[in-house]
Order: sequence, then C-alpha cells, then structure tokens
Amino acid sequence: MAEAVQTPALIVAEWGSDWVEAARRLIARGHCVRLVVQARREPIASFASRARAAVTNLESTGSPPAHAIYVGAGRVGREETGVRSTVVRTVAAAMARAGGGTVELVSSPADRHGIHALAITLRELLTHTGVEVRATDGGTLPRAA
Repeated sequence: MAEAVQTPALIVAEWGSDWVEAARRLIARGHCVRLVVQARREPIASFASRARAAVTNLESTGSPPAHAIYVGAGRVGREETGVRSTVVRTVAAAMARAGGGTVELVSSPADRHGIHALAITLRELLTHTGVEVRATDGGTLPRAA
C-alpha cells in the first residue's frame, strides 16, 4: 500500500509569537511542516538567514513549500520590517517558480499595519504567479476542520 505524500509547508515565527495554532492547522490539513522559530536572543539577521536557508533546502529537494505562514511577534523596527519582507519574498519566489502556493502573514496588534501593508505589496508583485497572499490578525486564524 502506497503512503500518502504530504504537501510541504513552512512556518517562520518570530520569538514570542503564537505559532502553535498555525502548525496544528497545517498538520490537520496533511502538510509536512518545517518550522523555523527565532531563538530568544537570536539576532534578526541570523534568524532571516536560517529562514531563507530552510526555503532553499526545501526547494533543492524538489519540494518547495506549497503553504507558508510567517508569524510576527509585534516588533515594528526598521530591521524587523526589512527582514519580514526579505523572508516572505524568498518564500513567495520559490512558490512562484513551482507554479504557486499560499503565503499567510499573521500579525499581532503592534505589527498589524506593517504586516497588512506587506501583504498588499506582495499581492501586487505576485499577480499572475499562482501565489496567493493573505494577512490575518493573530487570534483570528481559522481553526482546523
């Protein structure tokens, strides 16, 4: 009997974010989830490098993520905003090369406007690529079926 192939998914979560519900939801949908969580005192640039490396690794194995969730933790500095943009664009580009996918950006109250602005910008950049971009507010993620 052949095993069912799980669709790869990626969660990238800033230190202090609430990413557990997102993981449960993806696992319930049959995704094989790769998780990249920022360590407590990890510099944001190091975190970004690890997240980009995870995308590269998935893509090099022929299994780029079909679904990715970036979970913010409320930081609104220039460096954090830049890192989010870089990481999410890396994920979206891998999805576009593979023919499409879904990127979700999950905000906390403090970073809500920045996360939603990033989603709007990405939607415009990714028109006709097969990549869907959504922004949700933390705590309002749809529950697993």
